[in-house]
Amino acid sequence: MLPIAAHQAGATGGTPWQELIVKLAHILAGLGLIAAWTLLIIGFVRAPPTLSAD
Repeated sequence: MLPIAAHQAGATGGTPWQELIVKLAHILAGLGLIAAWTLLIIGFVRAPPTLSAD
């Protein structure tokens, strides 16, 4: 869908280095979201620490 809209608007796209920056930003953001969700799930699944009354 996006390439069709870009073609109709006359957009030619960025230079290769600009496209690489955008791709890397999306990959890093995706990895960050995966790490955040993993830590969140681990936090909910793990048993709470027990407090000792020494």
